[in-house]
Amino acid sequence: MVRSKCPLCGRKVDALIGAVIDTERQFICKNCFNGKMKQAVQILKDYDKKIFYDRVTRQVELGTVIYSATGKQPPYYLLSYLHEAAEAYRNGCYKSCIFCCAEVVEQIIKHELIQNSKDPEEKQWKFEIKKSTFGDLISEAKGIARLRKYLNDTQWLNELTSSSRLKSEGSTI
Repeated sequence: MVRSKCPLCGRKVDALIGAVIDTERQFICKNCFNGKMKQAVQILKDYDKKIFYDRVTRQVELGTVIYSATGKQPPYYLLSYLHEAAEAYRNGCYKSCIFCCAEVVEQIIKHELIQNSKDPEEKQWKFEIKKSTFGDLISEAKGIARLRKYLNDTQWLNELTSSSRLKSEGSTI
């Protein structure tokens, strides 16, 4: 039986475990691997301690806000976007939060446009076939009285998401 030497501790062992150490893939012994895991856990715990109060503050700011312009409980698929937006905000992922909020607003506008059309089935079909931009939907929503008071904020959100998309082009995360 061939025993391998661990590059970190120098021990000869029967099996090595693949691990990425300092951005390079290496094979190390189980003891070194467990030590690296403990280090990683401690690093994440320390980081969580540093950002914990920031997250708590954002949670307090956020509260439990669910708003529907229609005065009805939002559909389930919107709740998942709202939940994701809240989690993104709480964790400081603001760009993700903005895009989730924009998706919620877009879906509410589509819903209202369908409900207020002469032929809701045809309108639904058009949304599925034609890829309307957020700006197109906002323009069309000007005809719905209950949405008019939100359109300035909606236009601002549209501009914000458009500028965020432009800023992130070519960037790596």
